[in-house]
Amino acid sequence: MIAAHIHNVRCIWIKMMGVRHGIAIPRTVDPRRVRASELLRALSRSSDGRDLSSLSLSDWRRYDTRFDEEIFKAITPKRQ
Repeated sequence: MIAAHIHNVRCIWIKMMGVRHGIAIPRTVDPRRVRASELLRALSRSSDGRDLSSLSLSDWRRYDTRFDEEIFKAITPKRQ
């Protein structure tokens, strides 16, 4: 169930942020009904090529002005 939640949260982030940058939105899964094999494929889809670390602080702020430098560093550790 936790892995399904992780996948679904990734999908939400991609829907909010990634669609503006041409990233396709994967389908969410039903955490109560998803089979392990389906979940592994879903996790792969929600992580494959979805590198939100390439977004700048101004990209994040276009979504929500509450994003500040501290939050930006926490979400995109590779850019530090």
